[in-house]
Amino acid sequence: RPSPRPPSGPPPPAVLLAASAGPKVVLPPPPPPVPEAEAPSPGLPGRRLLMMGLPTEAGEDMVQEILNFFGDVEAVRLLEGLADEGGRAALVTMADVEQAARVAEESGLLAPEVGAEPVTIWQVTGDELPPHASNNLHVAGLPDENAEDFLHSMLSQFGDILDFRILAPPEGRGQRPTCAALVRLQDVESAALALKCLDGRSVEAADGVAVQLKVQFKSHKEDRAAGAQAVWGPCVVPPPPRAFSGVESLSERKRTSRCVRCLQVGHWAGDPECLASGTASAST
Repeated sequence: RPSPRPPSGPPPPAVLLAASAGPKVVLPPPPPPVPEAEAPSPGLPGRRLLMMGLPTEAGEDMVQEILNFFGDVEAVRLLEGLADEGGRAALVTMADVEQAARVAEESGLLAPEVGAEPVTIWQVTGDELPPHASNNLHVAGLPDENAEDFLHSMLSQFGDILDFRILAPPEGRGQRPTCAALVRLQDVESAALALKCLDGRSVEAADGVAVQLKVQFKSHKEDRAAGAQAVWGPCVVPPPPRAFSGVESLSERKRTSRCVRCLQVGHWAGDPECLASGTASAST
């Protein structure tokens, strides 16, 4: 049987491509997708419990004696500096997570033992935390005077403070000058316990006057807006001083520089001539 005649004219592009490609190369199948590594566990649920609503006469020995019926208590710490309204608060560390969960579930049984009012016991499980929860907190309502000392004495009760930034106080808001701070604690559990205990609660300032704190997890928006107005705490390395080159004097350098606060030329922020510093004369 005669073979069919090849079609006249040039071969189609697919034939040319196959002819010019040489021998066919068989590629191995792609490797299976690698599963994404799971995010490291933040250590939740934790062994620590926050007890609120304790009577004013409650002591650490009394709290430990009552909780020993539910498990082994490793440590009890009564929180200082909180106003009497709402009762006292304490941090309790149990021997393991299971015992801490048992105490939190059976907290209603402590009402007749500890006081007339029910005692609130809270364990950080992670289920009730927002998606952006971390060990970074935004704390507002701090007294403007001795804000760093107040911040350390209050928040260090919940865990080690890794670093913090004091934000510039808002002007013309309220009768009592207050400021805010960004604080990074040792872990998420410490930050969550501090937020649960201090948010909306009155605390005693150095002059004996109570101030109300507003505590929340720091968002990315607050992190971006904090740069220019932040004053770094002593545990953070400050930026290096501005370096000068050449023989140009400081006054000559200021004469051609623009102030970052009032945007005027001829001085720097903080100088008496600065309109934003509040010390400039009316004729300036």
